[in-house]
Amino acid sequence: MSQTGQRDLAKETLLYALAMVVSGLVQFAFLPFMSTFLTPEQAGELGVIRIVSEIIAGIVVLGLPASIIRAWHRTDAHRAVLARSILFPLAPLFVSAVLVAVFGDKIAGLLHVTDASLFLHALALGGSVALLQVALSMPRAQGMAGTYFAIQFARG
Repeated sequence: MSQTGQRDLAKETLLYALAMVVSGLVQFAFLPFMSTFLTPEQAGELGVIRIVSEIIAGIVVLGLPASIIRAWHRTDAHRAVLARSILFPLAPLFVSAVLVAVFGDKIAGLLHVTDASLFLHALALGGSVALLQVALSMPRAQGMAGTYFAIQFARG
């Protein structure tokens, strides 16, 4: 690899790493708000909802970003890759929505959450995070580290 290629690779790697760090720092900056305005019970419920949303996001995505990047480079039919990558996560998202609708009260009791409708918020948050990860796969596949950084920063 040429020295210019190595510099470009190092620059893009740094931008990807910064995007992840900035995202974590934004979440860390939210802590004073939580400790000031929320009771310990509310903060605990918020934590449970965040964990549930991360589980939903993980299930909905399940390795899809890596496969999108691979498919992007194997074919010139980028519209087909984009369409499949948007449609594929909808099936597990729908199944998650049905499970929340049917078993929401039981899950709320098990996790000591006062309002089962909070799981709908977790579903919306997890689904949007999953779809954002899919959307972030496109600039990553094209090597657009700056765009990836901007989107990841906005996600924060």
